[in-house]
Order: sequence, then structure tokens, then C-alpha cells
Amino acid sequence: MDDLKAKIVRVFDTAEFQIGGAVRETTVVQFTIGTHGPFTHTFDRGPQRHDIDQVMQQRRAALEGLV
Repeated sequence: MDDLKAKIVRVFDTAEFQIGGAVRETTVVQFTIGTHGPFTHTFDRGPQRHDIDQVMQQRRAALEGLV
């Protein structure tokens, strides 16, 4: 089985324009799990590290389920 260690590759702030002209400020995190990825997840601006870790753990669990 591959080493499924998570590694953050890139983090950047951006915005999404919503219907009606509203703007949602976001942070995009790109990461790899072992040799898989990069995966991308969009959070509300300024996510906590716990939230990022939770998303990466969920992706790791999904990959482990495929093996």
C-alpha cells in the first residue's frame, strides 16, 4: 500500500461570486495524499487547521477504502 501521508501543496485566498451579487470570501487548499492528488477543497476564508486536517483525513479514508 502507498504511504498515505497528507501534504499541503498550496493555500490561497479567493472569492466566489454568488447569485444576487453577494461575494463569499474563501480559502482554497490543495493537498496530496501519498502519490495521489492533488486534491482541492474550498473553505470559508480562514479555516482552522482542525478543519483542514478533517478534510484530508476523510480523503485518506476514501482512498484506503479503494484498496
